[in-house]
Amino acid sequence: MLNEIRAAVLFLVKLIEKSEKFSPDQLECFKLHLVELLTERFKNHWFPDKPFKGQGYRCIRVNGHNRRDATLESAASAAGVKYEDLALPVELTLWVDPNEVCCRFGESKGSYCTLASFEDKENTVPIFQNEHKENIEKENKEVHVGPIKIQASVFIVIIFNSINVLH
Repeated sequence: MLNEIRAAVLFLVKLIEKSEKFSPDQLECFKLHLVELLTERFKNHWFPDKPFKGQGYRCIRVNGHNRRDATLESAASAAGVKYEDLALPVELTLWVDPNEVCCRFGESKGSYCTLASFEDKENTVPIFQNEHKENIEKENKEVHVGPIKIQASVFIVIIFNSINVLH
C-alpha cells in the first residue's frame, strides 16, 4: 500500500511543482503529510486480493463540482499553503489501487492512463529521490521507482508537457 501511495503522491507533487508557489520545504512537508494521511485513510480499505474493492474510497477527486478532497486540503494546510495554491488541474481523478495507480484528466471523455504498475518487483530504485529524474526524462523507457514501473513516455507527457494546458 505504501508504494502505491508514494507513487500517487509523487505524481501530485510533480503537478503542484508547476505552480511555483511552494518552497522546497513546503513541498517536502506536503509530500510527507499526504503520505501519512493517505496511509491512514486507506488502511481499512485496502484489499490486495480484490483490488477494485474499496476503489471509490481510495479515489482522489478534483473538480469544480465536488467539494475539495479533505486529505489534500489537510496536507496543504500542514504545509502552510492554501488549497487553491495547489493549482491542480480543473478535473482530475486519481485511483490508488493495489498494484496500480491510474489517473484521468477530464470527465467521461478525459485522458486516462496508468501512472504506476507494480508488476516488476526486482528492478527498482528508491522513491522520492531526485537523482533519478534523468531516467524519467529518457523518452520511451520504463522507469522503476520503488517497486513501481512507470512508462516514462506517458509520465513525460503528463508531467512535463500537458500540465500547463490543464490549468
